Amino acid sequence: MFFNSMPTLRYKVGDKPRTVTDIFTRVVVSKYQNTKLAIDSYYVEDGERPEHISYNFYGSSYYHWVVLMVNNIVDVHNEWPRRTDSLFEYVEDKYGTGNASDVHHYVLKKDVNGNEVEEEIYVDYSASDLASGVIQEVSNYNYELEFNESKRQIYLLKPQYLGEFLNTYKRLMAV
Repeated sequence: MFFNSMPTLRYKVGDKPRTVTDIFTRVVVSKYQNTKLAIDSYYVEDGERPEHISYNFYGSSYYHWVVLMVNNIVDVHNEWPRRTDSLFEYVEDKYGTGNASDVHHYVLKKDVNGNEVEEEIYVDYSASDLASGVIQEVSNYNYELEFNESKRQIYLLKPQYLGEFLNTYKRLMAV
């Protein structure tokens, strides 16, 4: 349904005109639909895919695109949480072999009074601050691990609103 309901356009491929799906047409979930009444918070387990969540939540893997749309995910490869067992390989690929433990950035660990800082605040490198524990280094791997973990908290449209959502989607895509 996701691609079937999208508008088409004429596109010239070589010397032949073809009808193709306009994948650039998007519908965004309204802030009014995205309320606590219609949305459930959900934590994505390691290795869980949109298809699995759709099957477990809606009774069909067919609605995986609804899971992605509600979370405004366009690129599932980069915006969906990676499997923990493949994260190191990803970091090695992104930063270069052997660079997973290199410093990505520094964060403030203690304030001027020596109290632990709860919010992560990026700071510039200072040898004396690093030695005294005022700042802390964050490795490339730990940065990507934390970023990956932040992707695990998603939202799901409650099943009782799925039919209305699908009808609205079809109506909006009928450009």
